[in-house]
Amino acid sequence: MSELGRLIDQLPDFRHLTAQERDEAVERFITEAKRLRGAKPTWAVRTERRDDGFMKPREDWGLGPWQTEPDLVEWRHESGLPLLMNRSATGAWCGYVGLPPPHRHYARPDGEIDEHTSHGGLTYSDHCRARICHEPRDGESREVWWVGFDCAHAWDLAPALEALTRSVMPDWISSYEARDTFFRAHRQDVYRDLVYVRETVEALAAELAAMARPGSLARERWWWWHLGQAKRFFLQDLPEMWRTIYLERDRFGRPLGWREGT
Repeated sequence: MSELGRLIDQLPDFRHLTAQERDEAVERFITEAKRLRGAKPTWAVRTERRDDGFMKPREDWGLGPWQTEPDLVEWRHESGLPLLMNRSATGAWCGYVGLPPPHRHYARPDGEIDEHTSHGGLTYSDHCRARICHEPRDGESREVWWVGFDCAHAWDLAPALEALTRSVMPDWISSYEARDTFFRAHRQDVYRDLVYVRETVEALAAELAAMARPGSLARERWWWWHLGQAKRFFLQDLPEMWRTIYLERDRFGRPLGWREGT
């Protein structure tokens, strides 16, 4: 069992606690979670955590994996591509893959990149900017093009955004129990945790790395050539055949066998 699992198992049953005892238990959990958040995963080359820049303070998010996870993780794919995970202002994770200049999708907008493994589709593309940037290793270029996705789509749980929603709820659902019941009854959102987002970023990196292999561009050009031939057949050759066979006229609309001056 992970340290987070053991920490959750140690939580008392909130149904048998007073409001003060419940608040004290939550405070102890958050304090211990902050300590766990400082531990760097073995596969990461860099992690960061922060307590600002969110829609609501982390203490208002409630209990969950976000209390023990870092807020930024950098690592490398087996192909050498730099990878990033960054927690957005909503509290949800975003995943990114860095593409070096030789890659055929370098500097291409996210809407023009055809991929099938990201969560909800690509929603980001840019050069190194602010937190979306890596620390280059020896022999590694700093100039990469970041493409990424976010996990704040419909039916995704964004803890900071939910905490903000709770804070502006009307007075008739002001108690902790009423709010919890309300959200359970009206929302079935799923939090995309560090493990899920890491696996998704890895899958996206593998797909993008395959696009950069020798022959991938040639195969794409082969398909485009055949598509062009099909387009020419349906828009030019097929109408010409139809006119010749059924109307007995050439492409200028003249009867077959027509000769100038006759």
